[in-house]
Amino acid sequence: MNFIVKKLGWENAAQLHNSAANIYKDFIAWNSQTVVVSAMRSPDFNTTDQLINLWKELWYEIIEEKIVFDIIDNIKNFHLNLLKCEMLCSKDKLIKIVEDLFLDFKQSISKFILEKNKKLLPLKENDYSIELENWEKLSIIGFWEKISAKIISGVIDSMSTNWICSKSIDLWNIISNNDLENKSRKDVFDMLTLKLSDLIVEKTKGWNIPILSGYIWSFPEWIEERIGRWYSDATAAISAVWLARKGYGVVIEIQKSVKWLLSADPRILDNPDNAKIIEKLNYLTAREITGDSWAQAKLLHPQTLRSEVQESWIKIHLFDPFSWKPGSWIVNENREKDEKCNWITFIWWRKNVIFFSISSGKMFEKSILSRLFDIVSDYFSVDIVSSSETEVSFTIDWNWKCEKKLEEMTNRIKKEFNLLDSSTSEFVEYKKNRALIFCVGEHMRNYIWLMAKAVTVLSENKINLKIVSQWRLQRAMIFWVEEKDLNKAINLLHNEFIK
Repeated sequence: MNFIVKKLGWENAAQLHNSAANIYKDFIAWNSQTVVVSAMRSPDFNTTDQLINLWKELWYEIIEEKIVFDIIDNIKNFHLNLLKCEMLCSKDKLIKIVEDLFLDFKQSISKFILEKNKKLLPLKENDYSIELENWEKLSIIGFWEKISAKIISGVIDSMSTNWICSKSIDLWNIISNNDLENKSRKDVFDMLTLKLSDLIVEKTKGWNIPILSGYIWSFPEWIEERIGRWYSDATAAISAVWLARKGYGVVIEIQKSVKWLLSADPRILDNPDNAKIIEKLNYLTAREITGDSWAQAKLLHPQTLRSEVQESWIKIHLFDPFSWKPGSWIVNENREKDEKCNWITFIWWRKNVIFFSISSGKMFEKSILSRLFDIVSDYFSVDIVSSSETEVSFTIDWNWKCEKKLEEMTNRIKKEFNLLDSSTSEFVEYKKNRALIFCVGEHMRNYIWLMAKAVTVLSENKINLKIVSQWRLQRAMIFWVEEKDLNKAINLLHNEFIK
């Protein structure tokens, strides 16, 4: 039996309605399915950013109530305006549901402002919750996925006949702290997948479509440190794993405004039409592509590519169900090189990079790299590292707020390694306005000439390469170039390798 786990997000009324129509179409085709939803947003309105601003306003000792409730009203109006657009469904009932949910939320926030024994719970990065005196907890971010679940459920019900029923399900209470006692990471993951799959299978009996609000919360901090941040993409992955372990053939469908993986960002290519849809790739290559937050992580969060998903032979499909284009498939297999495949699949870049270099005869001393990166970790996150017997270079991301930190780190390193008086052979230096280019592919292993060809193409066009690197698994090669040469270099590599 086949099972489709759909992960949906919307930026406008048309996408909302089309997603509901796709759910309905698969239902009448006898495909069992469950739906995981994220918070609504648009290119001009980021709901999550608004919620973080709300939490920050609540953090101040003197809370400006007008600012707090203005933020809530802005989010409410965004949702209501979306529902008032042209959709082929009854809107009055949906609008009433949303207004009632916002009223409940505002009452909880008002109660929080008035209470003396209140708590803000920033348990982890990008998770914002409040706790009231009577131990009532409210996830500020998770609440909006609950609203999304209510909305899509209402749209589906308004489109269908009486014999189809969708039900929105809030996941915050799916597991208790008692369940977690003395449990390992694997135990907790298996428990969650089992509970979610049992819930899904139970709700799909008869003519039901379960709609899951994607944000699982209310766990102790150590659980999330071991399992990972509970984005709705992760909830879709967790839901799929145990369904596959129970013998279902499972596909995760990702439907977003960005509809497929492309060989490069069309905006940086001389001819945007040259950007090619990556129709099929394996898990390891997909991780390389989506793991970089500057690349295509907005299309597919790395949590969706968990090892448990790969081990369960679950396929992932990123596509637009209302387009003739095939979208992108991620599968658990290694394909042999053939005429339809490129050795290099994807080219990406990163600007605003600093190249930091240290040269010293002391570099071969025991534990010196450990001492060096202990200092660096107090200031920055290191990305790419290259080293020799006497020199080590690495990259860090730059923004104008880092200037003071960069100078302070540089002086600490000079003092630690007694390099205060620089010479031609021993120095500490950094260079701004550099860029990284990543070339990623499934078929690069054992094709040494790829690196030679890339270097030749760039050097013949007078692009100076600072450092060239190829990773151990030979799924990516990286070039460090000056920022002024970035666009030219990407176009040269794309024209050379993406056929």
